[in-house]
Amino acid sequence: MISEFDKAAVSYDVDFTETKIGLLQRKSVYKNVEALLRKPTKKLNILEVNCGTGQDATFMAKQGHRVFATDISSQMISEATRKVANQKLDNLISLQQADMLELEGICSTSSFDLIFSNFGGLNCLSPSQITEMGSVFSQLLKPQGKLCLVVMPGFCLWECSYFLLKLKLKEAFRRTRKSVFANVSGELVETWYYSPNKFTSLIGNHFIKRKILPIGFFIPPSYLESFFRNKPKTLHALHKLERIFSQFSWLSAWSDHYYIELNKK
Repeated sequence: MISEFDKAAVSYDVDFTETKIGLLQRKSVYKNVEALLRKPTKKLNILEVNCGTGQDATFMAKQGHRVFATDISSQMISEATRKVANQKLDNLISLQQADMLELEGICSTSSFDLIFSNFGGLNCLSPSQITEMGSVFSQLLKPQGKLCLVVMPGFCLWECSYFLLKLKLKEAFRRTRKSVFANVSGELVETWYYSPNKFTSLIGNHFIKRKILPIGFFIPPSYLESFFRNKPKTLHALHKLERIFSQFSWLSAWSDHYYIELNKK
């Protein structure tokens, strides 16, 4: 898996982070995360899993919190290191190449107030590995710590409609399969999709579910960027609808992603 994401690292910000769709989807995620970052009187100690090029780590650090950001890809960490240095956030962000399945041996028990993973990083894990990570996350969190994840569900209305219109039935329902091989910069990475209920059951009994909210029900998937790039009014209207319906939890099972927030028991 490491080499596949290494290839994606150099162009990741151009291909997703800085795109119009990428910016809007991330804004939807931040709307939920900001509520947690602004509440505490003390600064949080945050673990980020699958940090990519460090976009989310810098966002959280700018709120004054300390972030330990990890990613399996050395090239992603290199890109993140440059970004952190350019924004002069070295004093708040530590970066390390690490497989999330090995975090237990790297991090101290009960050392984090919040664990965060954005945009489907955990979809690279099989069902049994999700359960394993639930136990690991519980051990790494402080009492009453929070787990905030953005996961890809087992169905996406945008995706299904798009591929049905193109008469590509196999692609239209690909998320309903046991697993698929997703294209990452020309390389295939095995990917699992989890409905909100399925994911909640797999993560284990270490957590209490607080909320599940849609990310990308009206805002389309990023691979439609080329179609929407020159349609700013349409994207603006879709983003407005996304904001209006953002608290409708049941839409999560039909969205491109969903935000799930859990408390450690």
